[in-house]
Amino acid sequence: PESLIQWRRSGYDDPERGPRYIWDPLEPFFASHGYILYEAIDGKHIILHAAVKPPGDIPLVVDKSVCKTIVSFEGDKFFSMRTCLCPARTTAGKDVILRIIAKGSAGHDHLQVLRTLNSRPHRCNHAIPLLAELSIGDMTFGVFPTLGESPDSPWFHTYEEAFDFIDQLLEGLSFMHSHLIAHLDISLDNILVNRIGPRKTSFQSRFKVFYYYNDFELTVYFPEHTNPAERIVSGLPTQRLYAPDATFEHVRETYGRDPPPEMLQHSPYCPFKVDVWQLGQMFLSMFEHLSETPHQAIIRLFQSMSSTNPELRPSASAALREFRSEISNTTSCELGSIVPKTGVHAMVAV
Repeated sequence: PESLIQWRRSGYDDPERGPRYIWDPLEPFFASHGYILYEAIDGKHIILHAAVKPPGDIPLVVDKSVCKTIVSFEGDKFFSMRTCLCPARTTAGKDVILRIIAKGSAGHDHLQVLRTLNSRPHRCNHAIPLLAELSIGDMTFGVFPTLGESPDSPWFHTYEEAFDFIDQLLEGLSFMHSHLIAHLDISLDNILVNRIGPRKTSFQSRFKVFYYYNDFELTVYFPEHTNPAERIVSGLPTQRLYAPDATFEHVRETYGRDPPPEMLQHSPYCPFKVDVWQLGQMFLSMFEHLSETPHQAIIRLFQSMSSTNPELRPSASAALREFRSEISNTTSCELGSIVPKTGVHAMVAV
């Protein structure tokens, strides 16, 4: 593909071959760096849900030293492969995810953000680790650990597990913002967890769970020397990156998120306030049913994070402090009590 946009679209434009074929010409390059790409299954793919399998049909193996990831998966097929991603196995027998980050003049902000976050190792940093960079021609690829999706499945068993999830994400967002990085694409499908495969109820209590922010493609980054008043953006994130001349309807469709009110206006806005809104909305979608419990103050915090007025939203660091203050007096008995499921998770449990 001639551009990053074409790279993302190519696999879906050809349902006969699917996303995997686009990586075929690069197999020797990755092999020379010690990465063997996952294999296509029978040379065919299901459009939008491509199937690939590990080399030699050997089940998934991860490097536990990276994210302390636990694997409870013994299958030989992996689905939902996006065109910009390809799983691979290292010559040391560990599985990773390859992703194209930059091509030509596009994607370099994404690359800079990943470099910045990975140059600041800290317990509060919940950005997915960038293990390595590989470059060929005008393309740069990132190597990432293999992590699990759907961090809320199964649903949290105790309040302690749910509070740990909330705390880690608030902590991670506060860390990003302290380094002048705004994500702009926060949703549950961009949160990963160091557990792969089927999970039993209360799996969060069986080992140390880590949650990670993923997909920094739409992120914005401001140098430290910039004036705080100048740390603003305009429009939808996808419009700035991919379609500056496209119609609003098309851009909104490519964004794929419900935008906060300020994104729909024609004036500049604070991207950090957008992150707070998106995380608040995500928390409300998961926990708003707890508003009649003794933890209703936490729900009010999420509601303030989701205010339609950006000026009324707390900063990420303020939200983290308020959350920790609210749960500081929670007894061990309360922390160990069962957290009710949402309607969606209750139906799944049935």
